[in-house]
Amino acid sequence: MDETVYYQDESVRVTSVRAEFGPNRFAIASISAAVAVKRPSKRLWGALALVVGISGIGLGILVALNESLGYPIVISVIAGGTLLAIAGLALLTRVKDHYIVRLGLASGEVDVLISTNEDRVQHIVRAIGAAISEQG
Repeated sequence: MDETVYYQDESVRVTSVRAEFGPNRFAIASISAAVAVKRPSKRLWGALALVVGISGIGLGILVALNESLGYPIVISVIAGGTLLAIAGLALLTRVKDHYIVRLGLASGEVDVLISTNEDRVQHIVRAIGAAISEQG
């Protein structure tokens, strides 16, 4: 029986006989299911920096309106708040979700690949599904 290649890239190969993820190899016959799982990224630090930064800007403006502190302190608070808000926004926009290829085996589930590329993970899962269905 010839092996049909369903998917192949630099580190993953799925054929009608086996699925290879780097050095890890799994016989298609031993795989009962393959699913894509989304693991959302943690955006807490970015959101926290953004909120604290905006609060700093607001505090600086309130202090400036009150004129109780010197001009350099007000500028420092507003500048610091602005920088913190920009950093928080950058963190929020740069963080990406992770997608996992999870295989169902007789011994349980195993995560074989984690990637930020959702399309790649979906292609791999579909390839494994096609290989499983070919097995009968």
